[in-house]
Amino acid sequence: MFTSVKTEATDSALVEIFKEFNSYTSIGITDNELRFTKDAFLGGEALKYETSSQKLGFLNNILTNNLEPTYIDKQAEILNTITKSEINAIAKAKIQPDKMSIIIVGNKYLIKEKLKNLASDVDGMNYNFKITEIKY
Repeated sequence: MFTSVKTEATDSALVEIFKEFNSYTSIGITDNELRFTKDAFLGGEALKYETSSQKLGFLNNILTNNLEPTYIDKQAEILNTITKSEINAIAKAKIQPDKMSIIIVGNKYLIKEKLKNLASDVDGMNYNFKITEIKY
């Protein structure tokens, strides 16, 4: 996952991201979210192979990963048939915020203090960030 936010919004962006993770693992995905995601993936797939370079990349991916030429059709079939309960089970099993590493790039003097403020309960959620600075 990647996101870009202004320095001032780093802490609030993290809170929102973790609220979403918590929602997916406790409540699950909504019908609208599932429909939107399926439509976005399936509708955007054709646009990935418009240029010669993209087509070459597609063929390279098939050869490099030893995929069947019909893997795109199989992928579409999976997306079309996957259920809300299957997605929710995957989310519960795979989304583990306590095991995530978060890399934040920016002004450490401004960001570090904001992250320290998240070390306690915020909005009923407990954030326990271990801050490690990488100096270059």
